[in-house]
Amino acid sequence: MKIRVYKEYGALNSKPVFEAFEKGVLVNRDTLVDSYEDADCVVIWSVLFQGRMAANQAIWERANADGKPVVVLEIGTLVRNQTWRVGINGINRDAQFNEYWDIGSQRRNMLQLSLDPWQDNSKEFITIATQRPDSLQWVGMPSVEDWLKTTIDQIKEVSKRPIVIRPHPRDRITNFNLVAKQNENVYFDIPQSIGVADSVNFRDILERTHVLVNYCTSPAVEAVMRGVPVNVGPPSMAWEMNTEIENIEKPNKPDRDIWFDRICHTEWTVDEIGVGEPWSRLRVLV
Repeated sequence: MKIRVYKEYGALNSKPVFEAFEKGVLVNRDTLVDSYEDADCVVIWSVLFQGRMAANQAIWERANADGKPVVVLEIGTLVRNQTWRVGINGINRDAQFNEYWDIGSQRRNMLQLSLDPWQDNSKEFITIATQRPDSLQWVGMPSVEDWLKTTIDQIKEVSKRPIVIRPHPRDRITNFNLVAKQNENVYFDIPQSIGVADSVNFRDILERTHVLVNYCTSPAVEAVMRGVPVNVGPPSMAWEMNTEIENIEKPNKPDRDIWFDRICHTEWTVDEIGVGEPWSRLRVLV
């Protein structure tokens, strides 16, 4: 199989991940090529088509039109800046990870990960974690302002708990001042850096959260791992854990073991990527 890796359009932290993926391609006895036309499959970084990654949009759209598979590499959730998500033809639940094949608890143990017990219902807030509207993850959705207004109104119909909005730390588009004016008795928790790469103090508000509302980004996965119930959209990796808003006072707390083992087979360390483990799982889907 011939693979074109577009490492020139990656984020600043993408270089070692791209280099490892190229090694993994060769380990699997596939070939790296320099042109789109020669490739059976292409590899890009993220679906946030902004800044350094802007050129990926044309590659993504061309490959989709041609029916050519696209591997998407991006930052992971499980161990921030140490595990990296590797999927085909999308992100989150829209992607294919072959995550049902040959799974078990060995990877969570290797990554030293565990699930906290589901919390009781005594926590203070309902927290809404927003996401960037300029990402492919938000295509087809209303403005974040309108989504927040609708979501807050729905929550207030069934719960008297305070509502906290947690803005995405790199959202420069949403008018949160307008959101504050339109919604009474809603508070804001502004992300603060904790001095480690791009990590922020999300754990602080999560520990006080009754249910986390998030459409389809990584905060929902982290919440479920920490025992916090979630309300999410269908594209979310935490969709199987979803609680409908009308049930938010008595949220869903299902068994998470199989879900978690599958999630642990969607993200990989640089060393694992370099020996071709994720690519060997994905190439059978191409």
